[in-house]
Amino acid sequence: MPFPFWLKPVKGHSSMLGFRVREASEYGRALHACRQAIHRYGEPFNAFLAHLPETTRPPNGVDGNYAIAEELISEEQLFTIEGYVHKGKATAYAAIESRRTGKHMSSLSSYHYPAELPEKVVEAGREQVAGVLAQIGFDNGPFNVEFFHDPASGRLNLLEINPRLSKSHSPLFEMVDGCTHHKQAIQLALGQKPDKPARKGTSPMAAKFMVRSHEANGIVRRVPGQDDIDRLRRLLPDIVVQMLVEEGQNLADLADQDSYSFELMDIFLGGGDAEFIADAHDRCRDSLAFLIQPMPRHRVR
Repeated sequence: MPFPFWLKPVKGHSSMLGFRVREASEYGRALHACRQAIHRYGEPFNAFLAHLPETTRPPNGVDGNYAIAEELISEEQLFTIEGYVHKGKATAYAAIESRRTGKHMSSLSSYHYPAELPEKVVEAGREQVAGVLAQIGFDNGPFNVEFFHDPASGRLNLLEINPRLSKSHSPLFEMVDGCTHHKQAIQLALGQKPDKPARKGTSPMAAKFMVRSHEANGIVRRVPGQDDIDRLRRLLPDIVVQMLVEEGQNLADLADQDSYSFELMDIFLGGGDAEFIADAHDRCRDSLAFLIQPMPRHRVR
């Protein structure tokens, strides 16, 4: 495969151990980093594989401690379709837009529901999802499927299929629909045809923002206090803040991070429209400040 390409574990999440490889030296460093930590999810996945009949296991001894090299697909827009298959029929009931940041535009910065995309793009994604899931025989389960879309050419590339719901999207569904999409998964498990999201939440739109540090490493010297969050909540009643680091913590010790940033905090916001949510995010960014003391580089870049 020609450079550049993307290297990542066959089993992982949140772009953990995912590397953009541009030359042979980067390939060697990326493989070394994978060998140090790929077992975190590789070994639990192997325990699952051990319960499968041998005829259904991956061929040639491949297991969870392998990586995969992929051709780069990185169009301007990234979005996810959430849905389910019930008795052979695929239903896609929501589209969530994912926005990215960072050196290689590979670090997720926010999710927006409903996605601000043309309906014809979302419908094209629904058609692809229905066709692929029917072809592989997926049935009676929830799914979320990620797509890259190029607005200029109209090109739509299916990135990956996850045979589950996305927990990161759950608070967004609760704000917009009044209930998380766990409801649809539970109805499927009970053999029922799931209801569609009701759009009876407190906000017509919602977003999740991932606050990140793009330093190679550092020590957390200050995190936003509860008083800072409470002051914002008086202005933004729907705000939910999840703090992911503590004062004195070494960023290198954080688990499940992507290869090019550290996730410090998640902010969930609801609002009447995209402009309100953007303004609310700016207010949060100005009010909820971190202080990171840089440390020597040691991560693969």
